[in-house]
Amino acid sequence: MKDGAGTCGQADLGSVQSKGVANPIRLASLARSGMMDSPATEDFDRTARLAARILETPVALVSFVDEARQFFKAQHGLVGSVAEDRGTRLDQSMCRFVVDAGEPFIVNDTANHAGLEGHAAITDLDVAAYAGVPICAPDGSVLGSFCAIDHKPRHWTDEDLATLKDLAKVVEAELALRATVAQRELVLDEMSHRIKNLFSMINGMVRIDSRRANTPLELAESLGQRISALNDAHQLIVPVVAADRVRVASTDLGALMQRLLAAHLAGPSGHLSLGGPHVNVGERSVVYMALALHEVATNAAKYGALGALDGRVSVSWRVESDAVHIHWQEQAALSPERPVPTGTGFGSRLMEMAISHQLGGRIESHRDADLYNIHITIPLDALSH
Repeated sequence: MKDGAGTCGQADLGSVQSKGVANPIRLASLARSGMMDSPATEDFDRTARLAARILETPVALVSFVDEARQFFKAQHGLVGSVAEDRGTRLDQSMCRFVVDAGEPFIVNDTANHAGLEGHAAITDLDVAAYAGVPICAPDGSVLGSFCAIDHKPRHWTDEDLATLKDLAKVVEAELALRATVAQRELVLDEMSHRIKNLFSMINGMVRIDSRRANTPLELAESLGQRISALNDAHQLIVPVVAADRVRVASTDLGALMQRLLAAHLAGPSGHLSLGGPHVNVGERSVVYMALALHEVATNAAKYGALGALDGRVSVSWRVESDAVHIHWQEQAALSPERPVPTGTGFGSRLMEMAISHQLGGRIESHRDADLYNIHITIPLDALSH
């Protein structure tokens, strides 16, 4: 019996894009989950025990699969080196068939199943009957299989399959909860970080505008415009903390840039230029783009060209190969404190969450004398959601 209905239909990017053992979208999602080689925990172990008890099978597994092996986050009934290793090579895995197809894989008798002749799992794990259903990440990627194994042939019923699907949903709910907690902890840290940066930015605006304004009224008007623009940008970031309750309208990339950078476009400075074609930014992507671009602008105001009297910033973007390529370039005498993303600092983790994890893009940066460049590449289909 083979059930053709998968369990990952509500994916943001679509489960079809994330099927296949070696699919890079799926592997990135698996890495973000942190499941591979993670310690055994009672919440996952409990589901494996329940599956074995309800289905009356000797073995039940919560298995996550990468491009080279399967890892048992939870196991019940395994013995010997396989149990100690908590996994096997990919050629010993039947769970890989679940991941490859993105749907349940059901075998009543492995000895009589076409295509499984000589499969290592039959001899190494004593698999005579196998039933596995997909385990999916919050983004819809198929990460592995919740499976039951019998050492003798058996007929898997629709009720058996329904039980496995229900237990897989329990695992998926735990994955979603962990992802939400991790993301919100980072965002809450970011909000605290952002408040401190707002004061630093306002202090820098006062310093710069006080040198340029001819009268107190001119200074007040310029600062008022900039602080108002900062407030607008802050309102775009807030929905990340309550993304399940707040909806943000889709917009054009140029309009989003204008709004986020209005604080630096306001007043007499005129040291920032923007240019690029129309690119739609969907209601989900607006928040994460705002988060990332605001981080770049804040660093530029604190350490780079947006905080220098003679600084110049050019922001351009183009569409090429089904992706939008954003180029941020600063020209000024750069502070030695100017952050360069290393992958470990707070700003780097924030950018990684927004651009790489949420939008499937990548970030590259480098500095050369008085030039600082950031390149952001995001798939168009991800940006439009």
